[in-house]
Amino acid sequence: MKLKALAVAAALVGGAISSFSSAAPIPYIGVSFQGRDGGGNTGPTIPAGDSAGVVPQINFNNVDDNDNNSTTGFLNDASGAATGVTLGYSANDSWNSINGGIQASPTGDQELLYGVIKMNGVTGTFTFNNLPTGTYNLIEYTTVNNAGPTAISTVGSTSYYTGEQAGSNSTPYVRSTNTNPIGTYDAGNYIQFDNVSPTAGVLTLTVQHLGGGGDGFGVAGFQLVQVPEPASLGLLGLGAMGLIARRRRA
Repeated sequence: MKLKALAVAAALVGGAISSFSSAAPIPYIGVSFQGRDGGGNTGPTIPAGDSAGVVPQINFNNVDDNDNNSTTGFLNDASGAATGVTLGYSANDSWNSINGGIQASPTGDQELLYGVIKMNGVTGTFTFNNLPTGTYNLIEYTTVNNAGPTAISTVGSTSYYTGEQAGSNSTPYVRSTNTNPIGTYDAGNYIQFDNVSPTAGVLTLTVQHLGGGGDGFGVAGFQLVQVPEPASLGLLGLGAMGLIARRRRA
């Protein structure tokens, strides 16, 4: 009887985990735009083992954005596994926003913020395609050489009215939080859209450069982070172990 109960419990738990996994959103995807230098050369990459981001992760996808308008191949998740997700982007410039040059031993966060794709007097569009159904936090990293540019970043019905600070290609991370169109365009180096969901697998961000700065408004990269954060998977596993142990005592 005990073995039968244990088998039933294991089947129930196993079925729940299998069902959860097959329907689950992707835990983390990181994207870093490489930009280019004055000679048109592609900027540096983030090595696969370097950790970066407000939510630290490895295996960022390095995107050569010299053409300013393109769609990536399939993006890897933080484990290095390929997904079916792609990122389409449309802007009108790219650059390495490197104040004082590349450090001798840059951190992953510095590498993330080096290169940018830029909107100079235009609205840029960034579209994630083929996203699994789920809820995500979308983190937009911004950086620029010259202080002063302002922009409106929008996902769905949520817009952030923000600026960029000179030298923002270095940490600590500073979040821009203003959603008031007549409020202060607070300067920072990232914007976070909380609890956003794709529609038919598509999630789109627009970035409208309003003016200032001379170099336009730069986007250095993105993170998509599953909500709740993937640590909850560990709690699910602990719950399953507790259920089996309880069945054993019975």
